[in-house]
Amino acid sequence: MTGRHDFIGHCGSRIVAPITTQIVCSKVAAILLCKSASLQQIWHGKIASLKQVNAYELVTTRQTCRVKLITSYSKSRVRKQLRIRTSDMPLPKPVS
Repeated sequence: MTGRHDFIGHCGSRIVAPITTQIVCSKVAAILLCKSASLQQIWHGKIASLKQVNAYELVTTRQTCRVKLITSYSKSRVRKQLRIRTSDMPLPKPVS
């Protein structure tokens, strides 16, 4: 007879009986699915963490560049303003 009960199944490298095959393979599938879901959660957590770090670095870099740009602009403006004198503005008197 070559019915369903005569079938010997394979699960991994083990040769097992039909009902046992279904149970063992189901358990293995459940374990693999659970591990896969866990790894996926860990991976998504790491990606989210990296995105946060990158966003923080981007904000920090923008703020630093903005401060440097403002400082540079202010220094340049002060230098230019110090050079500008009109004839009606006398030179400051030296402090003794």
